[in-house]
Formats: sequence, structure tokens, C-alpha cells
Amino acid sequence: RSCLRMRVFRLQIGWLFGGEALVLRTTGLSFADYARRGFFELTWVAGLLLPVLLGAQALIPASDVRTLRFYRRLAVPLVALLGAMMFSAGARMRLYVQYYGISTDRLYATAFMIWLAIVFVWLAFTVLRSRPRTFATGLVASGFVVLFTLNCLNPDALVARANLARGDAGRTGAAGTDLRYVASLGGDAVPVLVSVLTAPDFAVDTAAPGARCAAADVLLGRWTGESRARMARNWTQWNIARRRATQAVRAHEAELQQLACPETPDEAVTRPVSP
Repeated sequence: RSCLRMRVFRLQIGWLFGGEALVLRTTGLSFADYARRGFFELTWVAGLLLPVLLGAQALIPASDVRTLRFYRRLAVPLVALLGAMMFSAGARMRLYVQYYGISTDRLYATAFMIWLAIVFVWLAFTVLRSRPRTFATGLVASGFVVLFTLNCLNPDALVARANLARGDAGRTGAAGTDLRYVASLGGDAVPVLVSVLTAPDFAVDTAAPGARCAAADVLLGRWTGESRARMARNWTQWNIARRRATQAVRAHEAELQQLACPETPDEAVTRPVSP
């Protein structure tokens, strides 16, 4: 029985911290699946553990020192195990980004995991030290701090720069620059992408075949013609990022037209003309 327990323990440790070697030797397991499972496992465990710890603390009278001490002895290992899961989920996300690059979804998931780590560290310094009233304040404040920091980082522009900086990573199965995805991001990413696409020394070997012309098509379709006129007519769609994106595409529209994919006769007839 002890051998069986040890084997199960090794399997669990291997699943949590196996990393690249685990994915490569496991049939049917991709880096994306490995990272997503880590994120959702962490979310479920954190979502279950937080109300259990808070509820148990609320049910124990403040005068019952012995029960509170017993509660802390049980809660500390649980928080420590959750910390191990956080480390595992972070390592999986890092591996995922190494192979496939950063995206807004992966950036937001990483920010959420950072916020969870802050929440449970704050829980350890408040609830587990018999100061539960200050926990709610820190919970809300930390959420606003993470959101404010994320907003200051400008996610679309950050993701665009990170993707465009990716070359051939030299790894088996690693993805290069995803120009089509960058072109689909918000207005903050457009000036960065336009400057790279129109640069004479653009390294086309870092992108998939046809990605450069596809990215130019996406930019022209989103920020010229009827789309640009519709945004100009509707003031509710105006913001600084879209204004900068429109200006960047307008300034290099002729160059982007040259980069665009060849059109069929039908597409040439139906393509909107820029005002």
C-alpha cells in the first residue's frame, strides 16, 4: 500500500511540474491543453478553497482560541498546496507562451493568476491571523490595482510588440510571428503592426506564408473604406486608440495596398473604395 501511495504521489508531482518533458512524452497532450488544464484546475481549487476558509473562520467564535489555533494548522497546509498549484499553473503558462507566443487571452489569464496569488497571500496575513475584516478591503483594492496596471501596460500594443519580436524560436513545433492575429487586435496594436509591415527590412521568414498580405488585407478591411466611414459617423465608437489606428493606416494606405493579397475579379468589384 505504501508503494502504491508513493507511485500516486510521484504521478501527481509529475503532472504538476513535468513541464515540457511531460508534454512531449504524453500522447494526445499539447502545450495548449497542458496550460489550460493548469489554469482551470487552479481556478476551481481557488474558488472552492476561498469560501471554505472564510466560512470556517466566520463560524469559529473569536473567544475559542483552541479551535482557532487548530483551524490555522489545517488552513496553512491548504494555502501552501494552493501555492504549489499556482507555481505549476504559472510554469505551464510560461511554457505555452514560449511555444506559441503571447495573446490577450493568455495575458489576461496570467493577470488573473497573479491576482489570485495576491488574494491568498493577503488572506494568510489577515484571516489566518484573526483579522478577517481587513481581508475584503484588500481583496477589492488588489483587484483594482491589477486592472489599473493591466490598463497601463496597454495589452493590445504589448501583445503586438511581443508577437512581432518573435522570430524563429528554434524549437520543434514553436510558432513564429502571427501577423494575422496581430492585425485582428484593437487599435493600439495597429500603429505597431503598420510600422513593421511597411518597413523595408521586414523579416518575412518569421511569419507563415501569405501572412503579410493577409495582415494587410485585415488592416485595410477594418480601418479603411466603409468601416472607417462608419466609425466617423458614429461618435460612440470613437476613442484615441481607434483614431491613432485610422491615422496610421491612412498614412501608409498605398503601401498596404501593395502588400495586400492579389484579388480575384469578383473581389476587385466588391472591394470598398477608401474615401
